[in-house]
Amino acid sequence: MENTKNAERNSAQAIHDCIYDADLVITGSVSDVRKIKYDENHIISKHDPKWNEATIHIENIEKGSHTGNEINVLFPQSDHVSWFNSKKLAIGDTATYVLHKESIPQLNGKESYTILHKTDVHSKDDIDQIKHLLKESDK
Repeated sequence: MENTKNAERNSAQAIHDCIYDADLVITGSVSDVRKIKYDENHIISKHDPKWNEATIHIENIEKGSHTGNEINVLFPQSDHVSWFNSKKLAIGDTATYVLHKESIPQLNGKESYTILHKTDVHSKDDIDQIKHLLKESDK
């Protein structure tokens, strides 16, 4: 029983940390997904994330600011162990997205919002918990 409590505590802490470090937290739906084409000089390794780009229609912004009602987000499509825990987005996915701005080496250092971890995507049903964690992170 103690191990279960520790796992839940660690999971809650990971979600809190993810939200605290986020540049943007939005609720919305994925309207498009496409593969990213790399520069012809880029050498693809077995560890490559196989970047895809999703367009998310924004319903609400919970943290940060963004102009417009859509945003493009990069996520790794690879199933390699390095990216196994990353959420793979699909058209129609509706959720709360915790976005982090990252420089992407495979795209010549282009800065983009990313979804890299399981803790970056939450059910819309969890919005009250997310809002509570956002209030806590403001303290």
